Amino acid sequence: MVLGLIFAMAMPASAIVLDGGKGEQLYVGGVALLDMAAWTRSKEQLSQSSERSELILSVPHNSQFRGFVTNGPVGLYWELGLGTASGYPTGTSSNTVENRKLYGFYKMGNYELRFGKDDGWIYSGVDPGQSVGHSMSAVALGSGMTSKGMGWGNVYDGRYAQVSFLQTVNKQFNYRISLVAPPQVTDATLVRTSFAQMPILAAKANFNWNWIRIFPAVAFQQVKFGNVAAGVDDTVISYYASLPVRATFGAFTATGMIGFGQNTANMIATPINGLYQIYQRVGTSVKNTGALNGFINFSYTFGSVTPHIYFGYDKATNSDAWTTFENSNVRQMYGVSAHWKVTPNFTVKPEVSVFDFGKRPNTTFANGANDLGKDWIAGVQFQFVF
Repeated sequence: MVLGLIFAMAMPASAIVLDGGKGEQLYVGGVALLDMAAWTRSKEQLSQSSERSELILSVPHNSQFRGFVTNGPVGLYWELGLGTASGYPTGTSSNTVENRKLYGFYKMGNYELRFGKDDGWIYSGVDPGQSVGHSMSAVALGSGMTSKGMGWGNVYDGRYAQVSFLQTVNKQFNYRISLVAPPQVTDATLVRTSFAQMPILAAKANFNWNWIRIFPAVAFQQVKFGNVAAGVDDTVISYYASLPVRATFGAFTATGMIGFGQNTANMIATPINGLYQIYQRVGTSVKNTGALNGFINFSYTFGSVTPHIYFGYDKATNSDAWTTFENSNVRQMYGVSAHWKVTPNFTVKPEVSVFDFGKRPNTTFANGANDLGKDWIAGVQFQFVF
């Protein structure tokens, strides 16, 4: 059945590009995705006595319709997300249409200014080969499956309102500086929602030496809570620094990243390990949670097929707040996939991935009873890009 679908749908497609001849240009394209897989969920994630397998047949909500229009140095870019809402893996009437991106830009030589809703203030597109599962979510423990290993060693910054300055210095170096609207933080103890006195300050760079590229990035955020009693901590500081790398030797490619930060899920809202990489409040004090994450991916291209093997690691630690048994949570992802480019516009991605949720920190359970279990996914993603 899968092979039949592949050959039935392997038809070339092209984006629409209209050129006015005097600096005007219109581009319209998109990405259409379908996940078809078996999702075996652990009994710990389900809070049941046994595991179960579920059918995944859904349109991930990173499917999109996108385009831009320009008139000389000025332009407008947009993305509309189209897919199944998180938490409905087999598809129901709960579907999403999301304003993913909408920003204007002004280009001056090798400089560019952007104003609007955008991502990329630290994320540079260096990802492992994991794809299936973007529309899946295990709500009870906030686990959240996702594509490209995000939240499982990889980090995606999020699409927020921002002002960005970009410069392409030469073929070997470019950089971006961004002022980004911080997400709100809700403090359950104070029953308060945060406000921002300053934007997220973010910067990233791209160093390109042909066979190897590195993408260092940093971000800093400070939010506060109002109407707080004297002596109670009212400020939360988050930061994150990462170093993604891509190295290519002929048909062999190695990609990876290492990153660290503090209270990162209070700044990088989605998708990340949002259950544990957040600050903790103990009495009147804010106790910061440290984050360490990274991944490694190896791939080798044989004609139109590129197999991938990958591993992701994500750790949240708070020894000041989590003092019973485990003072950290470690999540790991590992798996194999193959990206088969049937045509330039149509790719098929069979995949098997395992997601280890680690142990629940700061619990009163006896050793071993705080295991959060492992899920695994086996399936295929069909991807159309035009």
